[in-house]
Amino acid sequence: MIDPAALAGRDVYLERVETLIGMMLQDAGVRLPGARRAALAAKAGVEGIEIPQVLAVQLEVLAG
Repeated sequence: MIDPAALAGRDVYLERVETLIGMMLQDAGVRLPGARRAALAAKAGVEGIEIPQVLAVQLEVLAG
């Protein structure tokens, strides 16, 4: 665990981490943990997700 208060303080720490991530993303091929999941969640929020018709009917029945 990292305690930002023990270093430069929370705000400065988070700003530095944000700067570091921004610099990392400038390099081609850099992958960050959770980036794919976040992108897929954002896409699903806009486009929705496809489910089988049978499941849709079951969910409608359960919803009442």
